[in-house]
Amino acid sequence: MDSLKNIKVAVDGQKGVALVRFDRPAKRNAFSQAMIGEMVSVLHHLDALDTVRAVVLTGGPDGPFCGTQKTAMFQMIRSWLRSKFVGQDSETLLPISTHHEDPTRVFQGLTCNHMAAGMDLNELVQITTSSAHKRAFLKDLTDAFAGFSKPVIAAVIGFALGGGCEIALACDIIYAAEDATFGLPEIKIGTIPGAGGTQRLARALGKHKAMEFVLTGDSASGAEFERLGVVNKAFPRDQVISAATSLAERIALMSGPVIQVAKQAVLTVENSHLDAGMATEKMLYYSTFGLSDFKEGQTAFLQKRKPNFTHE
Repeated sequence: MDSLKNIKVAVDGQKGVALVRFDRPAKRNAFSQAMIGEMVSVLHHLDALDTVRAVVLTGGPDGPFCGTQKTAMFQMIRSWLRSKFVGQDSETLLPISTHHEDPTRVFQGLTCNHMAAGMDLNELVQITTSSAHKRAFLKDLTDAFAGFSKPVIAAVIGFALGGGCEIALACDIIYAAEDATFGLPEIKIGTIPGAGGTQRLARALGKHKAMEFVLTGDSASGAEFERLGVVNKAFPRDQVISAATSLAERIALMSGPVIQVAKQAVLTVENSHLDAGMATEKMLYYSTFGLSDFKEGQTAFLQKRKPNFTHE
């Protein structure tokens, strides 16, 4: 775990809480294959730690610990999101820490203000339908979240778009800034969500409302997603990380084995049909990689222009 380059982790063994932050500010926390590999390794590592009973997952620093999410796919599409990236992180990587120093101090001073920006399109544009099937693209990430036995609380500040939104939806609880931005904009660049977004958003919102978000690529604020029942609670952005950390600490006071059993019991309702839905979603997602419109969407995004889809 000492070789992490895109993720920071701090563990408070006394309180039973781990705080995980995406840390790829130059790319707005967009997921590269290396970052996906690190996230999978972090989840496996934390799942095996008896001292960890709850996890807070975030992407930036606007709270006493750090905080935001990682979906830069839309922050870069300025004509659609009309927003600018705020700052860059100049702090060097911190390896996993297991000391008992106040964990809220670990990420103070960081300036990356987004959870995650989706997939790194410079890598995505190179993937074909056949190679996606051969590699089981994204399956390692979705399986790692699905198999993680401890509760994960997403603390979302800034953008959570595309893959960032899907990661938030994969968490067990979502706390967000009132002005956070959630969305699945993949359709605007010639593809669809491929990490559970269509399945989990439909379960959270119902078919009709989810269909509107997926087919238009529209975004919603943290406050709106709280009203719709996707986000548990929305806060002023400077309170999100502290609120999520406090909740994690409350949960971690309970029996560790019982926490895991309780999570498993609740997830039984979702997982009864989720696995089949996820498999279908990935098959459909991979199928878009062979479309001319997929290539056009990625190229237009990288060239910062509007795509000219030919519907092929």
